[in-house]
Amino acid sequence: MPRMRRILETLAVVIAFVAAFLLVKEFKTSLFTSASVQEASDTASATAEKQIKLVQDNATANKRATENLVGKGRNDITATLDAAKTDKEKFVAASNFFFGAYFLNTRTRSEYCASRRIKIDRFVVAYEQKNHDLSVSAERYQIEDLREHGHTYDIAQLYKMMSPTLERYVVQDMKDIASMLKISEREICQSLEQNAAQWAENMDYRKRVPEGAQILLMK
Repeated sequence: MPRMRRILETLAVVIAFVAAFLLVKEFKTSLFTSASVQEASDTASATAEKQIKLVQDNATANKRATENLVGKGRNDITATLDAAKTDKEKFVAASNFFFGAYFLNTRTRSEYCASRRIKIDRFVVAYEQKNHDLSVSAERYQIEDLREHGHTYDIAQLYKMMSPTLERYVVQDMKDIASMLKISEREICQSLEQNAAQWAENMDYRKRVPEGAQILLMK
């Protein structure tokens, strides 16, 4: 398993879903102030496009675009949680962060690999099982937050509006992993399916964002 170990060690540095955590927050902030859901989606997409372009421009041979996204994402997560004035604000922020990662890993990454004729159903199931308790908690806060702002919780619609932006993140993510490991994106997809439990363990949300996971499990 030396090759798989090398892949997982690389993932400790890379993986764009740290940056994608912020997408749900940005989308909902736009949603609560925009005239339409589509306008909110366009605003969040434009913000993400600027972020990705910026890190691409600042990428170097030693620090790829995704690593820059990870650094910015972690700083923004810490700042957002620190700025929360009430427990309720903190719970909602943690829920937003979780769903960015959850959508990217259970839906967008699967769609990306399917476009390369590789199904990663085993990985999706493993990731969902690993993060089930967090998902239940995060969904409860999403329902409450959207209802308080006059919106109905519809997870399919929520994902549909964020899908184009999440796709940009996962494309950059997979491209950088492939470049670092000198393998193809298709081989990464194959590894996700063949080593589903190991990938899910390595990408466990508790390990990636321990402060956010801890908040979600407080109640």
